[in-house]
Amino acid sequence: MDQRELLDFGRFDLKIDPMVYPCTQIEKHFKSLIQTGVLTTGQKLPSLRQLAKDWNVDYKTVQKAFKHLKDEGLVGGKGCMGTFIRPAQVSTMVGALFNPALTDENAFFQRAVYQFINEDILSSKNGAWNCRAYDGFVRCNSAEEIKQHPSYRQLAEDLKNHPFKGFIQLLGKLAGDEFPKLSENLPVARFGPPKSSNTDVTFDYEGFGSVSTRHLAGKGVRRIFYIRAMTDMVSNGLDLQGIQNTLSEMGLPQAEVFQFEYPSTPYDLKIEALKNTLQLIDQWESKKQWPEALLVSDDIAMRGVAPALISRGVHIRHPIPIATMTNKGIFHEYGIPIIRYEFSPKAIAQNLLDVLDKRICGKTPPELPIKVTGRLIEHSEIELLN
Repeated sequence: MDQRELLDFGRFDLKIDPMVYPCTQIEKHFKSLIQTGVLTTGQKLPSLRQLAKDWNVDYKTVQKAFKHLKDEGLVGGKGCMGTFIRPAQVSTMVGALFNPALTDENAFFQRAVYQFINEDILSSKNGAWNCRAYDGFVRCNSAEEIKQHPSYRQLAEDLKNHPFKGFIQLLGKLAGDEFPKLSENLPVARFGPPKSSNTDVTFDYEGFGSVSTRHLAGKGVRRIFYIRAMTDMVSNGLDLQGIQNTLSEMGLPQAEVFQFEYPSTPYDLKIEALKNTLQLIDQWESKKQWPEALLVSDDIAMRGVAPALISRGVHIRHPIPIATMTNKGIFHEYGIPIIRYEFSPKAIAQNLLDVLDKRICGKTPPELPIKVTGRLIEHSEIELLN
């Protein structure tokens, strides 16, 4: 059967929609033909020029679409013999497990880490490996609940159909052995609390407390108040240790600490931070004792603290320097000047992949856990950066 016969059978009929980019339509059309079995392994395709002529589109558009299909391993060339459908390839997978759902409005950090993991895997493995996310375990309180979760069931199914090299976990309090058991002891790299025996990569919480405190004290303040959210990614007290030890070294009074818990999700954290800050403002107002500086444990909590301060006019009546832990490249509209202590999601992703890669290769990772340090940036610097 020659190329004209194939076209006469209508297998390649495509009506180009002028409102949709032609390259995208061509890719989607051929993927559909392959997935539905209309086109089978080894089948020769018409020339790209013939397809461009029949569809009345620019040859370079068809060429670009087929380059994308070739990059995905769906089609291949055999020199001057033309383009053929390639055998279905099974992707080598790395699973990335996240506590919150990546679609959660406030899962900024997790989405950023996943993005950098994907980019690193695709570039370092030349497209031969893929990363797939399994998320939304935040409300699971037991191994049994985890096993009933849709993401867990999807993972179990994928393990049957794809060769997995290992897993990366950002699961907070769930960073145990439930998932490695399912994965037949494949290598795992975990991000978690610094003092957990399972943790491979973590934040330098002590550095956050120490550097932020020293910076605030350098502005001449003596009374620092710390609003601390008790999350499932607890710092094991290292943030407090950094704050109080630094104040002791500087001969300053210990910071006052207000701790609060929240149900589960980042959205809950923001709401609880808002409610608790409003109560604190009432206390400060009634006692006429205002902090000279404010330190907040993370940027999502800060999204609740800031509107509380603004709603009561505190930022005008009692303007004070405020610092918070944040993630590099992730900016929130607080409405007031904020000093940022930034951790890099990219550095977290790179360190997790480095640990995983070493374990895949049977090598010993460096001394664990790896503590990723941050950088303090004044709001004026942020304005210049933006």
